[in-house]
Amino acid sequence: MITDITKLELLAPAGSPEALEAAVASGADAVYLGLDEFSARSKAINFNKDNLKDYIAFCHNKGVKVFVTLNTLIYDNEMSRAIELACFARNCGADALIIQDIGLFSLIKQQIPEIHLHASTQMSINSPDGAAHMKRIGFDRVILAREMNLLDIKKAKDTGIETEVFIHGARCYSYSGQCLMSSMLGGRSGNRGMCAQTCRLPYTLSDENGNVLLSGHLLSLKDTMYLTELSDLNEAGVSALKIEGRMKGPEYVSAVTSIYRKYLDDIEHDIEKKDLDDLLKAFNREGFSKGALSDNQGRNEFASTTTSDSGFPVGKVIKSVVSGSYAQFDEAVSKDDGLRIGAAGGYAERDIEPGARAVVPIQGNPGDVVFRTRDNQFNDKYSYTNTMRNLQKVSVKARAVIKSGLKPYMEIWDQKGNRGTGTLDSPVEKARLNGTLPSRIKEQLTKTGATDFEIIEFDFQCDDGIYIKISDINELRRLCTEELFMKRTAVPTAVSCNVPELSHGNQMVNQPDYSLLLYNVPMDFDPSGTDIRRIYLDFESCHSEIEKVRELCKKNGIEFFLHLPYSLRTVPNEECDGYLIENPGMLENLPLEKTVIGSGFNVCNSFSLKHYKGALNVTLSHEVSLDDIIALKNPLNIPLEATVYGNIRVMESPYCPARDICDGSLCIDKKLKLTDRKNEQWGVIFNSRHHSVRIFNPHKLMVFDKLIYLMQAGISMFRLNITDETNDEIHKLIKAAREERVPRQNPSNKYTNGRY
Repeated sequence: MITDITKLELLAPAGSPEALEAAVASGADAVYLGLDEFSARSKAINFNKDNLKDYIAFCHNKGVKVFVTLNTLIYDNEMSRAIELACFARNCGADALIIQDIGLFSLIKQQIPEIHLHASTQMSINSPDGAAHMKRIGFDRVILAREMNLLDIKKAKDTGIETEVFIHGARCYSYSGQCLMSSMLGGRSGNRGMCAQTCRLPYTLSDENGNVLLSGHLLSLKDTMYLTELSDLNEAGVSALKIEGRMKGPEYVSAVTSIYRKYLDDIEHDIEKKDLDDLLKAFNREGFSKGALSDNQGRNEFASTTTSDSGFPVGKVIKSVVSGSYAQFDEAVSKDDGLRIGAAGGYAERDIEPGARAVVPIQGNPGDVVFRTRDNQFNDKYSYTNTMRNLQKVSVKARAVIKSGLKPYMEIWDQKGNRGTGTLDSPVEKARLNGTLPSRIKEQLTKTGATDFEIIEFDFQCDDGIYIKISDINELRRLCTEELFMKRTAVPTAVSCNVPELSHGNQMVNQPDYSLLLYNVPMDFDPSGTDIRRIYLDFESCHSEIEKVRELCKKNGIEFFLHLPYSLRTVPNEECDGYLIENPGMLENLPLEKTVIGSGFNVCNSFSLKHYKGALNVTLSHEVSLDDIIALKNPLNIPLEATVYGNIRVMESPYCPARDICDGSLCIDKKLKLTDRKNEQWGVIFNSRHHSVRIFNPHKLMVFDKLIYLMQAGISMFRLNITDETNDEIHKLIKAAREERVPRQNPSNKYTNGRY
């Protein structure tokens, strides 16, 4: 029998003050929330400097922790505001900060060493080695990638760091932190809290002959639901269970939090259908997925027909009629409930009983499912008003002495020993005529309805025949409850933080080096005469070409490096001069001096550069603009590298959109193409072994005209990404780059300046 599952922390989203209060009232052990800046949910209502302290105090008095998200990438000119907000959150009593940017992490670790730091899921920790690395550099908790299976979750816990797992809610198609699609398409960066949700748009999957295999919202994943996996997660040693949903309202937060609370408190209770139904009613995309905890991982993961709430099935269309659809209903429907048949929506015009047949004003065809998209009874059940009726008061004990000739005295205390006391200035007088009855005094002293406290035990000593004003009794009670509240919500002594001044490194580079990142090797590839310093060969897509390219590098005096994609978690046993890595977990397996930090690390500021001192090169994030690069100070003169040409990887995912129709070789044999609604073809590298994919921007980066500015900013190596270029094109590109000119462009290609 499992008896300690209540040790699992239930962590709920608080995208607004109302959602925060609903989470607390529904049984959350902790909430996570964002401020006006540097939050990965910038569109949430969020909190600010005017209200954060009060809401943290509200939570702390209820025994609920508060984690503040500062989980976006930070540029140099923002670091002062970011560290100021971190310091402000700490001074308001935040229990932990959730961080993505490694530079901000380094500064907080130095200046606020006592505060707990949680590695955001945006840091892309998808392996036990990644968790071990976070532990080694000083994080207290790691929020694991949603793509980790149960065995790896257990291994991550065994590294000694607290682990947090998303158990319910929306998922990104790409590994969190590794998606650039929204950023590249419209400048709205997911790593900066402004994702445009491009993975929810429609796409078409076709073969090389143009035959359409699939169409719809092919990158839109179903929401996760791990209600039936709570015991497994507990046995895996998980520290915290996290509900996604800072963009959701208090009704959603109330429903999901209260249901998970119910089964955490009674793990052996069979899960009831009504609770599963309520989770569906709260929000779902064509049902739920078990994601990485599924026995059949990767299949049935997509909500391909709709990206919004699918609703709850309530009946089926029997026949079409002039005024809409005649349907058989299995569930009760209330007047004004929202209904959907296919893509068309409307409202119920009257109450409908289960088993009844009725006409709804929506056109449909026989057999179509009728979904309820707005459930008024459900919304009322989990409304903010009804939810707050469940808000528990804090149980306390009290003692009072009201005796003639003594100053009135009262004290109350909680289970942790916090104590509030109150004493009035004047002694109690004997009554001249009618006194104040002890029963009335006791009634007033225990009347804590306007406070967060409830007196469950009261030691009351009171003389008969005394007189005391009711207002004085109320004042005595107020003094006690206010002091107890202050002690329960006390914050540490305030500290101040600042960003230390950094000196400029030696910025100007007169003779930059050039590198190639090969995702594809032309049949006649020959780098001789290119005068490039280094070749990175992608291990997954070019595995069969390793020996060939290695020998060509040796012959031409070129450094041969292996590019280890983000999803690769082990170091290949292959001879090479070094590694271009994208995953923090690799730093537990490789010496820093043999690695080039890849763009997947999202290095955006000078403090992040300092963190990776000792690496051969640090690749700047594709999220960094030319102005941001120029602003970098790089005081340690860390060798910088930037991609200046080619198709940029914008997504990496373990969920292949062809998985459900694939027999194991379709992805490779057919050379599938992904086309968006604007007829843009996105380059895709399919990994048939793992049914994973990498998606590339259809527009090639071309910034040869900006190389002089990059050299002045201190970039010492320029990288060209090679995906479908011929050997001749590669030679011409390198020559043009050396001459700092844009070459004659291939008319079949489209080009972009990216974030430059």
